[in-house]
This record gives sequence, C-alpha cells and structure tokens, in this order.
Amino acid sequence: MRRVLIPVMLCFMLITSLPGYCQAAETAAPASLTVDEAVSRALKNSKALESIILGVDLANEDNEDAKGMWSPKWDFEYEKTTPSIETRYSNLLSAEYKYETSKMKQDMQREVVAAKAQKGYYDLLQAIDKVAVSKSSLTAAEKQFNISQAYYSCGMLSTAAYNQANIQLIQKQADLKAAENDLNNTYVTFNQLVGLKAQDRPALIDTPVLKNIEVKNLDSQIALIANEAPTQLISEEGADLQERLLGFTGSTDKAKIQVDQAELDTAKLKEDTIKGLYATYFTIMSMEESYQTTLRNVTIAEDNLRIAKLKFDIGMGTLSDVAAAETSLAQAKNSLLSLICKHEVLKATFFKPWTA
Repeated sequence: MRRVLIPVMLCFMLITSLPGYCQAAETAAPASLTVDEAVSRALKNSKALESIILGVDLANEDNEDAKGMWSPKWDFEYEKTTPSIETRYSNLLSAEYKYETSKMKQDMQREVVAAKAQKGYYDLLQAIDKVAVSKSSLTAAEKQFNISQAYYSCGMLSTAAYNQANIQLIQKQADLKAAENDLNNTYVTFNQLVGLKAQDRPALIDTPVLKNIEVKNLDSQIALIANEAPTQLISEEGADLQERLLGFTGSTDKAKIQVDQAELDTAKLKEDTIKGLYATYFTIMSMEESYQTTLRNVTIAEDNLRIAKLKFDIGMGTLSDVAAAETSLAQAKNSLLSLICKHEVLKATFFKPWTA
C-alpha cells in the first residue's frame, strides 16, 4: 500500500508545484468584498507602495554609508588633513534627511492607497446603482412607448407625439448602455487597484451610512492637521536642511536665497492646506444639512410608489404610472447613495488632506 501512495503523492506534489496551478490558487477572485478587505488587497497589490518601501531601504543604505564616512569626533579643524570633510558632512545631513523623509513618504503612500481603495469601492457602488436606475428608466420608457404605440395605431395620438415617445425610448436605451460602459470601466479601475482580473465582479457587501463629522474646535483641529501633515513636515525639514547646509553647497548668497525660497514655500503650503481644510469642512457641513432633505425625498418617492400600485390594483392607474414611480424612487435612492459616498470620502480627506 505504501508503494502505491508514494507515486501518487509525488504526482500530486508535482502538479501543485506547476506555475499554472499556483497562479490559479493565488488569483482566485473573492465572491465578495468589504471596504476593509478592498483596502487590505490594495495595500498588498500597490506597486507604488512597494517601490517606496524599496526606496526606504535604499535611503537607509545611503544613510549608513554617509555615517561610515563621518566621525562625530571631527570638527572642521581637521579640514587640513581631511580635505573632503565639508562634503562628507553635507552628505551626512542630506542622507539623514532623505532617509527620514522616505519613511514619511512610505506612511503617506499607505494612506493614499487606502483612500483610493475606499473611494474606488464607493465609486463602484454608485456605478452599479446607476445601472439599476437606467434599467428602471428604460422600463418606464418602454411601457410609455407601448401605450403611445397603441394610441397611435388607433389614431388617438399624433405622429409628433409618437415620434417623441420613440426618441425618449432610444435615449433611455443609450443611457443604459452608457451606464453599463461606465460600470465596466469602473470595475477595471477598481480591480486593478485591488489586484483582481478586469473581468472579475466581486459583490460589494458594505453599504455606507452617513455619520456626521465630529470636530470640537474647528480652528484648533485645522491647525493641528496642517501642522502635522507629512507634506508639511517634509517641506519644513527640507527648508531646515538647506539652512544647515549654508556654506557647504557653493555660493553662500545663492544658497541663502534658496533657503528663503524654501521657507516661503513651506509657509505657503501651510496656508494653502488651511484654506483647503476650511473649504472641505464647510462642504461637508452642507452635505450633512442636505441629507435630511434627500432622505425625505426617498420617503416621498416610496409613498408615491405605494399609491401608484394601489391605484393600479383598483383600476385607477396604469403599469406606466407604476413604472414611472419606481424610476422616481430609484433616482431618489441613487441621489442619497451618491451623497453618502461623497460625504464619506470628503470626510476622510478632511482629516488626511494629503491623500486627496
């Protein structure tokens, strides 16, 4: 029995070691995805993040090399015996700056990828819903056209009115095709981000819910975000480096001008960040204020559909009326979903503006 099992096991090991077998196992598309799963997959799949991680390793190597070329015991009296001492010192400062900022950029890229995955997930939700709305609109247009065709055949509708109904039907068909094309394109973009094949269609099982932004003191919160933004810290460190390198990088006058420019650029960056944060916050507040109205529109559309169905049941309405009410409800729900998705993305951007 053992002699039989050994060849079987060897064959199995050989088959499972084949590239095609491994690839099939690794690239199997998930049946569904949550937002957190999409973010996790995007972080693992990001070539940009992988490149930055390698950049951190490279910067660390350069930093260690620069440290090896410099002795903390030296001062510039040693220049007579070590002519390259100034170059070594400037290389040391530059290498330290590049290493520290490369680590900041790595953290930033992680947050950028996560933000893209979240936005991509919500974009896909909206694209899927848009197709559903377009299908509902087409159904309503088809029912209206059938009625128009019946009236026209009986001489109860003008040619102009009949042609108008036909044009509306053709337009709704085109709208649906455009929505489906947009959905396919959105899927391709999202799938590339999370490491799936273009044709994969995982179900999105997270439905966003609007949660109001929580900011106790707006001015203090904005100042904190602007001061601690990695982009701001990198800019400030760069300006500080240029100031520390005065006298080591050629013309002192030219270097001083560059230092002044770097400081002005850093100050302007903070001003622009603060300005953008206020604009983002008040846009978020406007969305939150319009939420109840948008939600109320859904409730009204639901009630209108209920009444349309009731009228149809008792012979006082038509299937066309029901289809039109269903379309209105689908459009109202789509507006609500769009508002919630955009609100969530913008809220995340407020707290991490460098991910925008």
